Amino acid sequence: MMENIAKRKSAGGTTTFFTILYADEPCVLLFAEKKYLLERGDLMLCRENASWISTASIYSVNYQSSCLDPLFYSQISDCRIIYDFLSSPEQEAEHLFFHSASDPEITSLFRFLLWELSHKDPYTGKNIRLFTVALLTYLDRKRPQQLLPQNSTMVSENRFGKIMKYIGDHYPSCTLQEVAEKFGYNPSYLSTRFQKITGETFSHKLQSIRLQQAERLLLTTDLTVEQISIRVGFHDKSHFIRNFCNTYGQTPSRYRKSHNL
Repeated sequence: MMENIAKRKSAGGTTTFFTILYADEPCVLLFAEKKYLLERGDLMLCRENASWISTASIYSVNYQSSCLDPLFYSQISDCRIIYDFLSSPEQEAEHLFFHSASDPEITSLFRFLLWELSHKDPYTGKNIRLFTVALLTYLDRKRPQQLLPQNSTMVSENRFGKIMKYIGDHYPSCTLQEVAEKFGYNPSYLSTRFQKITGETFSHKLQSIRLQQAERLLLTTDLTVEQISIRVGFHDKSHFIRNFCNTYGQTPSRYRKSHNL
């Protein structure tokens, strides 16, 4: 049986508008009727009184709408997906998942935020906002590498967010041509727009999602390397192994073995 052993911190008020969850150690998180495998340092942004169950320690920082004034929103307005995620109404159970386990800067910013929450003086409110803006801005900077669309919901009013969510849901088989047709874009225009917004090409992002899913399957299932290759959309096993090595520095088999599976 899982236990919710979150370490809660509050940024004021009683009704939670959004929450930052931070994995203090590897765990399984049950949220919105889905299970997520979190590594130490992974982070999730959740909306509207989020509730969860975890197998290990989770830090929870809760924010009330009264904490988020116009200055706060103006400071994150260029973080488009995060801004839309926080500013759109009625987003209960929406969440963004960041695979930030290997990022010491995010860990440091979150620790500074926790430290400030433990102090109550005339500077506390200002510093909480500053550290929160810094953390969200840094998450947006690393979004192309760390935001996992397949483990996130996207804001319904954000058309690009819907595209990212579709890619995350259909990564084994989707193509640029298919996505462009579905959302009414010319493929060349979508390709250019995609790279401008994410900082990487459509094909590179799609490959990253496939490799991230392959990593998850290696760590959580006993499927063979060939089965995983096919399941995530690589129909050439050697091509899959080569790309996995380029990203993770090991063959899939060695990677699995090095993680004691």
